[in-house]
Amino acid sequence: MGYYQNSSYRGAPQGRSGQSGGRSGEPPKLPAGYLSSGYYLPAADGGKELNPDYILRFPKAIARDLKHPQANKSAQLRKFYDYCIRLRDMVRYQGLDFPSVRAELARLEPFVEYAQKRKRVTQLFTDFIRENVKAVQSDEDFRAFLKHFEALIAYLPKDQ
Repeated sequence: MGYYQNSSYRGAPQGRSGQSGGRSGEPPKLPAGYLSSGYYLPAADGGKELNPDYILRFPKAIARDLKHPQANKSAQLRKFYDYCIRLRDMVRYQGLDFPSVRAELARLEPFVEYAQKRKRVTQLFTDFIRENVKAVQSDEDFRAFLKHFEALIAYLPKDQ
């Protein structure tokens, strides 16, 4: 019987309150308002601070919608996260500058397209990668994306 015995999953994604996808058999989508104003909120000191929604609310909702019987296995998604961690380490230890990081980060898009064609990941994960690659415009954005992606990995359900 396994995982799905006590789950609401019955082959088609189910709608969830506050989610933009999953209704009437349509695939889940990124949450409404996702990355609409970047990773940051204005801080009291006039600077900016990481929006807690990118550590708590959005990763939890996306991880829940990434559940799929054949795709989005944690090991597969972790490969994408590990690639980002290697980029971070190249910045830290080899002095890689942001334009180089941006170019390497852009490589995630063809990687995720290939994984989707092989049915290793779903459209939702592909959209997650695309939207975040597009949103990273600075070294600071890259660090925020890493924290966001780390939270998503932490919220992933245990594979069946």
